Amino acid sequence: MTNEKFAFRNPEYPLKEEFYSSSENRDRYERILLDKGLKIINSISELKAKSLRPLGMTPPSYKTLGKGCHFFTWRNISNTCPIIFWWEANGWYPLFPVKNRGNH
Repeated sequence: MTNEKFAFRNPEYPLKEEFYSSSENRDRYERILLDKGLKIINSISELKAKSLRPLGMTPPSYKTLGKGCHFFTWRNISNTCPIIFWWEANGWYPLFPVKNRGNH
């Protein structure tokens, strides 16, 4: 397994929170993404994609929870984003449904 040291953000960083309104709100947001992503994965009866993680797809050899990318465009969303944004199955409806992945 690789990248184990990158699986979790050091709770002491960032030293000064500038992106979120507080470090508590950052932690809350990260926890929601992780908890809901785990709930979605646990609802999948047969997980075929070995690279699927709560925070987005990543190589199966990586010992992480996903890439956690937050980049969306009007045209599509990356599967490296947290799965709550794009996964659609078992009664879960994403904010950014994937319309054209794999279609040419």
